[in-house]
Amino acid sequence: MRWIAALLLFLAPLHAQQPLTTAAEVRALSKAEARKQLPVRLRGVVTLFRPPLAFLQDETGAVYFSPGNPHHASIPNVVPGDFVEIEGVTDEGQFAPLVLARGGLNEPVKMTVLGTAALPEPVAFSLRDKMNLEDHNRYARMRGVVREAGDWGPSRQSAMPVPPRLSLILSTVDGEVRVAVSDSQPEDLARVRGWIGQEVEVHGVRSAAATGEGALKDVVMAVQSLAGVSLDAAVMEDAFAGPPLALRTIAQFRPDVSSARRVQVRGRVALAQPGEGVYLSGDESEPLAGIFLGTTQRDLPPVGSAVAAAGFLRLDRGGPVLKEAVLRVHGEGSAVEPVTVTVAQALSGKRHHLLVQIDATLLATASRSGKRVLSLAAEGVNFSAEYAAPGSPDAPPIEPGSRLRVSGICVNEFAGERAAEPVSFSLLLRGAGSLRVLAGPEFWTAARIATAGGLLLVLLLAASGWAVMLRRRVAEQTQIIGVQMQRATLHGERRRVARELHDTLEQEMTGLALQLASAREFLDGENEPAARSLEMASGMLERSRGEMRMAIWELRDPLLEQGLAGAVRGLPMRFTLPPGVALRIEVEGEPVRLPVATESQLYRIAQEALTNALKHAAAAGLAVQLDFEPGAVRLEIADDGRGFDAREGGTALSGHFGLLGMRERAEKIGASLAVHSEAGKGTRVVVSVPTENPRAPGAKYTLG
Repeated sequence: MRWIAALLLFLAPLHAQQPLTTAAEVRALSKAEARKQLPVRLRGVVTLFRPPLAFLQDETGAVYFSPGNPHHASIPNVVPGDFVEIEGVTDEGQFAPLVLARGGLNEPVKMTVLGTAALPEPVAFSLRDKMNLEDHNRYARMRGVVREAGDWGPSRQSAMPVPPRLSLILSTVDGEVRVAVSDSQPEDLARVRGWIGQEVEVHGVRSAAATGEGALKDVVMAVQSLAGVSLDAAVMEDAFAGPPLALRTIAQFRPDVSSARRVQVRGRVALAQPGEGVYLSGDESEPLAGIFLGTTQRDLPPVGSAVAAAGFLRLDRGGPVLKEAVLRVHGEGSAVEPVTVTVAQALSGKRHHLLVQIDATLLATASRSGKRVLSLAAEGVNFSAEYAAPGSPDAPPIEPGSRLRVSGICVNEFAGERAAEPVSFSLLLRGAGSLRVLAGPEFWTAARIATAGGLLLVLLLAASGWAVMLRRRVAEQTQIIGVQMQRATLHGERRRVARELHDTLEQEMTGLALQLASAREFLDGENEPAARSLEMASGMLERSRGEMRMAIWELRDPLLEQGLAGAVRGLPMRFTLPPGVALRIEVEGEPVRLPVATESQLYRIAQEALTNALKHAAAAGLAVQLDFEPGAVRLEIADDGRGFDAREGGTALSGHFGLLGMRERAEKIGASLAVHSEAGKGTRVVVSVPTENPRAPGAKYTLG
């Protein structure tokens, strides 16, 4: 059994290398299998040969094979109908596997011409089947109307040079198809352009064009020469030979039934648009009927011409239209008069593609892409009208608000092809002559009303702004007056209290001092203990009188009337500094006035801190810094004296009544007070009180 398995393993590669011999076997490969470069030997009929394009078809299907670079010297002279044998390897294609030479796309496959054979019977092809790739590369046939003709240049994505080819755009019942003619002569282009609007039948290879991502873009019918395109002039003649279709019956158009054959209509040209088509109005028997004729015909009949047109009915532009139309003048024409309509009639859908006239008010005008566009209003409905105006406008401008009579083709806009009722309408005008001014604009036009309203709004905004500013200024002045009144009241009260203290308590204490002095003289050394008590009482009374005089002086202190900054700058005048002691005063920022109580308490804190430093610190340098910061006022008093343990200070038990008083003063005004001190490193007292002071810092003041 082992030798049988070994024999099978030996024969498997030989079996795998057997060439593929039918087109069906090649097309059945997956992309991964096709990339393995499997050997191929096919026999079949060449259906198109124009390097780098070549197609071969046998009884099972069709494939693309590489004939090599067009400039390769070894390319044989092969034409469609040759029966050949090709040898090569498989590779993946965009839509189906293909056959290449082992050297790649630029090298031709090995090809042997065995004889000639009839071309395969073409299969019928419709765009409805374009996503079915089973017939891709197969010889096929299709019918359509020639819409355009020109040169189709080489593809930018091609791996090798592709010669320009004659190209036709074929319009079919299901859409448009490009026909690429590989072998063409210079005179063929003029010949094919004479076929525009004619029906042809094409026999060629069904190919395809791809997007940059490799997806199917559109179908291309590739033919070797114009011999594969046959003109069917009899079809057009048959269309004109039959009876015309009444325009009033077009509303019964069914695209799934009626669009497979040409129909004929007759009428008079109401508007001609070169490059787009013609709007046809019915004759005397059908005055309220109209239709759009889409055509690439270059020489369009003039307005008013009586014409017959043959084309394919399509559902487009919100209703039935005639596409790929061929127009022929069939009699004498006459002027087409517009039908007067109301807005309701224009929106009914029954005047679609009909020449109408309507009275409206001009709202605005604009120029866009060589057209003059008018915005109009009638019966409470806004709509637009436009006409071709290349270069400068051919009529003087019309002032907005004017009353106009406008005539043009009524074009309804529908929400969808199957929608029954239109949602809006517009007018296509023949030119500026389709406008007639009935009356000029009224004085109070929309623009003037808008201007007046804008000016009034500006005035109202200005008045509102002025009122807000005035209210703010009044509030500021009221606050300033209130502060001034508070200061004046407090200043008067302080002077009254100082006067009362001086006239009552001060006088009584003076009298008491005199009585104590008399008592000491009366004892005259007879009672030593009593004398000492009287001496001590006199000392205590003298100190109390000093404190009283200081309190009265502070109540009358004129420095505080200058504000906190002025009072701090005047501190050196309140102290007698010992020899060798320096006092430095700094004020930074733009000074602002604070409430009287706040300024007084901060000033007293500075006085108390300096007094403590002079009495207890034995300092050589004192500094007071007052900072007016945005949102706060910061006061700092520092000395370089002996310092103390700040953790034990500030209580009655510690004996530091000055620190306790400073804390109480800070609490009264909602300020924060911090004392920083260490033994031998001096003391800093920092007070910060919040304020509403958003102003930027001002100049710096330094004294000392």
